[in-house]
Amino acid sequence: MDDIIIRPATETDVNQIGILWKKLADYHQIRDARLPKPAQNGAILYAQRIESQLDDPYHHVLVAEAQGQIVGYVLGMIADYMADVFLPESTGFLADIFVDEAYRGTGVGKKLVSTLGLWFKSRGIGTMEWYVASENPAAQAFWQAVGGKELIIRMRLNL
Repeated sequence: MDDIIIRPATETDVNQIGILWKKLADYHQIRDARLPKPAQNGAILYAQRIESQLDDPYHHVLVAEAQGQIVGYVLGMIADYMADVFLPESTGFLADIFVDEAYRGTGVGKKLVSTLGLWFKSRGIGTMEWYVASENPAAQAFWQAVGGKELIIRMRLNL
């Protein structure tokens, strides 16, 4: 774990992040086919989206690097609740996180989450939220281990 570096993503990282995102999407499909399926060129499109967000002050992308290789990433963004109907409040939203299978259970994910949390805190954000798949008990256990508590249950009805 000591050889893992957590750092902000750069333009040279985006293609590798796209590949990791594809692994994340495929992993979700294995767990639950009801989850969104990645587009055929989804990894390229995701990499382009990440690249467009690198300089956006409301987005933050971090990578975990081991021996010069990207082994994980996290994408966070600042979100505002509807200020016209709720008291003004911003929250950090963790949109995506993925750690290569060989590095799971080593603390890389926790380090990505805590570093993203520090970024949110430095911007005056006091909370962080995310979605977790209902058919992914390993992810649920991870989020509970980092201190996450259930807030809302998202449901779906097939029409």
